[in-house]
Amino acid sequence: YLPWHEFRCVKRALYDPRGPPLEPSKVRQLGLVYSRFEFNGQPNPRFVPGDFELRIDGGLRGFTLPRPQLVM
Repeated sequence: YLPWHEFRCVKRALYDPRGPPLEPSKVRQLGLVYSRFEFNGQPNPRFVPGDFELRIDGGLRGFTLPRPQLVM
């Protein structure tokens, strides 16, 4: 689960408080970055140089709220 409302605008590893809020309806792709720096410019304490593997159990899915339906 990705809480879209908690996403923040980050440019070159720096938080941009003037950046626009994320509009989930306009998301078309998602990228992940594993960096040796945190978004505030400080060193990432969990960074380890070398090979990197990310396992995603259950795959990736997207969803929206269900549309109302009229049943007669």
